[in-house]
Amino acid sequence: MSEELAFFNIACSQAFQFLLTEGFTMEIPNLTGVGSNIVNSRATFSNDKKKIEVLFSRLTNEIETTIDIYGTKYGVSEFGMAAKQTDPLNWRNFCASDQSELQKGLELEAIRTRNALILLSKFQASIIEKVKRQRIELAEEMEELSLTNNIRPAAYDAFRRRDYHGAVDQFARMKNYLNKTDLAKLKFALRKTRNASS
Repeated sequence: MSEELAFFNIACSQAFQFLLTEGFTMEIPNLTGVGSNIVNSRATFSNDKKKIEVLFSRLTNEIETTIDIYGTKYGVSEFGMAAKQTDPLNWRNFCASDQSELQKGLELEAIRTRNALILLSKFQASIIEKVKRQRIELAEEMEELSLTNNIRPAAYDAFRRRDYHGAVDQFARMKNYLNKTDLAKLKFALRKTRNASS
């Protein structure tokens, strides 16, 4: 076992000691990696109802903790966001580039996990519903971002080339996400296409 992995295992068991005292067991699964290059360190805490996984990615240096409930994984940060709790990193994953940062990150993840478990014990059905709605909203935001990042430049390019029919077509594809500038360009392009038809 590498020194880094041994440190992760010890630091993880210390930070998440509260789970062990609450009847969870800790297991260190097989390593994820290629040859001697370990890509991920992982520790799993489980009892008869829940499975909590702590993952440290050496590719991104991110630490993430998930709770598996009835076969669905939820990030502990999702529960905090759904409950509108505050967080020092605004619920982003902690990045750790050395052992001291890894220990701090694991301690933060342990706090987040404890808070998520408290929320689940008090409001399981409602907090899971909030997380599901939050996921849908995030997916919609990502769709909007993807759509506007791809279509807006094409619409602006058509407008710049005075291809007003093309600009109108492109703006129509993102009609639910038009900003003030888009609306002004669309209005202008519509006027131009009507004048060209007359």
